[in-house]
Amino acid sequence: MGNSGWGHADDRPYFFLSYAHTPQPEQGGRSDPDYWVGQLFNDISRHMRGMLGLPAGARPGFMDRELRPGNEWPEALTKALATCRVLVPLYSRRYFASVHCGKEWSAFARRIGRYQGGNEDRSRFIVPALWVPVRDPAPSAAARYGAADLGDAYAEHGFYGIMKLTRYRDDYESAVSRLAERIVEASKETARRPPLPPGPAKTEKYDQLKSAFSAASPTGDGERRVLVTLVTTPDVSTRARSGARAQDRKTAREWVPYPDESTRPLAEEAADLATSLGYLPEVGGLAEHAPELVSPTPPARAMVLIVDPWAATVPESREILRKIDNADKPWIYVVVVWNPKDSKSSDEGMLRKAIEAALPHKLVDGRATSALAIKGVPTLADFGTVVPTVLKAAERSFLRFGPAFPAHDPLET
Repeated sequence: MGNSGWGHADDRPYFFLSYAHTPQPEQGGRSDPDYWVGQLFNDISRHMRGMLGLPAGARPGFMDRELRPGNEWPEALTKALATCRVLVPLYSRRYFASVHCGKEWSAFARRIGRYQGGNEDRSRFIVPALWVPVRDPAPSAAARYGAADLGDAYAEHGFYGIMKLTRYRDDYESAVSRLAERIVEASKETARRPPLPPGPAKTEKYDQLKSAFSAASPTGDGERRVLVTLVTTPDVSTRARSGARAQDRKTAREWVPYPDESTRPLAEEAADLATSLGYLPEVGGLAEHAPELVSPTPPARAMVLIVDPWAATVPESREILRKIDNADKPWIYVVVVWNPKDSKSSDEGMLRKAIEAALPHKLVDGRATSALAIKGVPTLADFGTVVPTVLKAAERSFLRFGPAFPAHDPLET
């Protein structure tokens, strides 16, 4: 690629495709759940190679294929986001609920903020694409996707709705070509004006970066609300006495059950997973959520318990769990966290008996949805697969057995 003020490197992408990753199905399904997004990326790249005269096989853009469970910017993503000329957000309902996507937008927007032009000039560097029909939220007010300009079929169905059907093949190719033209035109702004500066490079802290979509998060009635309760031991004394690896934490929100994989609290992982699927989660500990969990009044939302087996050995926690289990609340689902390194082998039998005594009905009922959630989730990667399955099951039960809750299709993601 020519430098046009970008330095001598030839591997800086013309565009960065920002999209909401689809969690891997727990059982079966396509090995790559984002196959069709990858196909769209390849088709955009194909058109751009022709427009820019790039050699066959050149990759004018960047697409991150890794579903990130941790709290760091992957090196390749960091470099691409720090140097790309254009951000291409792939609009969908899930996109604007995704914390990762919101942070990618924020990081790019900070670069735009350093640009020497006005607001009108800055908007040229964001070229949205429509994956599925969605209303234009507030954060994208300066970056309209102009769906009608890419064809009526595209405007009505988005790329996902037209790329797999033969009758829309011509509409799809036309829309991809026009989108590629927009990206190329936007990238040429760096040649006609002062160059868009690099950044955030390695100085941008993922944990400290606020999602651009936080202010637009839904809060009204009818949204996909969910209560996520972390059931942990109040201290580490039980583990310390058993010889297991003790954890230094004070609250459920600080629980890190998979320290070899990530030092990020599981509460944050669960919140991000729920948000990325379009839910509005409230995450907390058993003590603060107990009144709602055991209340005889009709529920206001679906509920998921993320349970540390050691909690079932603590009398106070065990008593609350038994009350939940004995109540007729099918909208409450359970995920058992079981890191094999967090207890000695001699503890396993005792822990399984304790949790089965505390939640006998919930464990039996939950096996049909996710056997791994009930047996015990051994890794953070497995947690990222199990939780979406359980959230959807809890939501379906809530919509079936709870009060009327009209706002959306529960299967929509």
